[in-house]
Amino acid sequence: MGSLLTEIVTLLTGGIAQFGEGLASGIISFVEDIFVVVDSSGSTTTYKLTTFGGLVIIFAGVALAVGITRLIMNYVTSLGK
Repeated sequence: MGSLLTEIVTLLTGGIAQFGEGLASGIISFVEDIFVVVDSSGSTTTYKLTTFGGLVIIFAGVALAVGITRLIMNYVTSLGK
């Protein structure tokens, strides 16, 4: 009876693990298609950002700079209170 339960648990968790691996590989390929261009010429492989990926990084950098500047300005203006 114990071996039967062990087999059932192994079967269930193995299915979940395979589902997770399949989902992860799908998400990875989706993200690589959007953000990365892979050039496999010869023995070297180079990864380059797509135009969309570059724009995302630029806007993320600007948003980070604005957010940090806002925090610093709030801290500096609160020193006199």
